[in-house]
Amino acid sequence: MKKKALKLILPAILVLLSCGKLAGTPKVQAAVTTANISAMSPSKNAANFMDFIAKKKSLTSAQKNEAKKAAKLLRTGKLGATAAPSWFTTTVKFGSPDDATSAANIAASLPNLTSLNQKRAKLGEKRLKISLISTAISMIDSDYQKRGGLAHPQYYHYAGNLENLAAGGNPVTMWLGEKANWKWDVKKTPSLARYQFAPNWSNKKYTHAVLGTNGYKTAGHYTNVVNKNHRVMGMAHMTQSPDYGYVDAYNATNKGAKSAITLTKYRALVKQWLAKKG
Repeated sequence: MKKKALKLILPAILVLLSCGKLAGTPKVQAAVTTANISAMSPSKNAANFMDFIAKKKSLTSAQKNEAKKAAKLLRTGKLGATAAPSWFTTTVKFGSPDDATSAANIAASLPNLTSLNQKRAKLGEKRLKISLISTAISMIDSDYQKRGGLAHPQYYHYAGNLENLAAGGNPVTMWLGEKANWKWDVKKTPSLARYQFAPNWSNKKYTHAVLGTNGYKTAGHYTNVVNKNHRVMGMAHMTQSPDYGYVDAYNATNKGAKSAITLTKYRALVKQWLAKKG
């Protein structure tokens, strides 16, 4: 039986958060497998999905251009002037049903995206749109976990994305579960209360609370999910972790809203793509 793992990394002001739990088989993955999505052709992968989006006449030029960039990133590992990481070709595997880029795992991420936006809405915060590039990065970072353990590649620093990782459990539930830690931290330092929904990286006590250092309890996964400044997100699900069985990655930022797609539209595009032959 695997022990619960927790790892937090703070490069500059960018908080990269990971959370691990006991391994197992996610219910949503079992559901999409039952729907025979995993039996689809290997050509039914995330890059192919981005190609499909890039050709939709109903989308704006900005949205279609982002889809093209996301497709290139998934195929080559390159993002703008950033070259592919050395581990890209050994971790991202089109055609593998367990890869984050598979049709089954693209579908498996939808309930988590929906759940996260529902939780934000209950707090009176904006529902996040879907950034296709952040989605692609989440897929690549999820696939990175095939190497073992649970760690952030810290390779693509796109648009100030803040990243959460979760393994072996419902990711949104796990991340929001740190609300209790945040309350404990606020009780310890009441002045932190004002930063619950808006980060203040210049405040050392806030940083300690996010990372769970210097006598504080880790609350960074929670604050990343409820961050009122975020406008877009991307999520991915991978089912080939040697230590946890499966891993979910979430990236969110306050940039890129004009080229992002509403979650309702994104869900519809996934459905259309899965129904499309070839």
